[in-house]
Amino acid sequence: MKKILGTTLVAMALASGVIAGEVSLDLYGLSYHLTKNESYYNAPRSVGSSNGQWVFNPGAGINYDFREKGSMGFSGYTTLGYFQDCADFPFYFAGLGVKYRNYLYGSDSMFWSAQIAGAVASAEDWTTIGGYNDTQTDISYGRNTVFLPVGGLSLGYQFENKNYLSYTITYVPQNNNAGGTAGTNLLFMWITFGF
Repeated sequence: MKKILGTTLVAMALASGVIAGEVSLDLYGLSYHLTKNESYYNAPRSVGSSNGQWVFNPGAGINYDFREKGSMGFSGYTTLGYFQDCADFPFYFAGLGVKYRNYLYGSDSMFWSAQIAGAVASAEDWTTIGGYNDTQTDISYGRNTVFLPVGGLSLGYQFENKNYLSYTITYVPQNNNAGGTAGTNLLFMWITFGF
């Protein structure tokens, strides 16, 4: 899977110099478990006293948007990334999707976008035992390849040179074949720099 991700990353970088479009870099950060009793109480990167409902998931990704740089409207895009899941296992993914972007009313720099994609992920299949208490531990069953539909909303600022900075919230539905998405519906949040 690492070779496939590496090859895809190189291909996307080369394509960005040949095909008119936008390349963007994601810096992953937070996840939020929508139901508290489905969160991972002993998550290694649990934020503050959230008992695993908020978790810091560091990682990075790259996207290629097929639109003309800085343009609005619909376009296709590809995404590739990695982050540490709630039990601190690596989570790799690659996907294809459609994005709609438009300026906020009355602005020529602030914009919003909505996107939907399908992603294939290589993730650890882990579970916890001990229930929602301080004795909770994780057990791993190895890695699985899973399909994840995702949808999200972004709010951003486009600079005069058409580069941009945005904040994204994405919904990922429960998938019991990967520990990072098993038993819960999640929101992931991150910052993107587009150029």
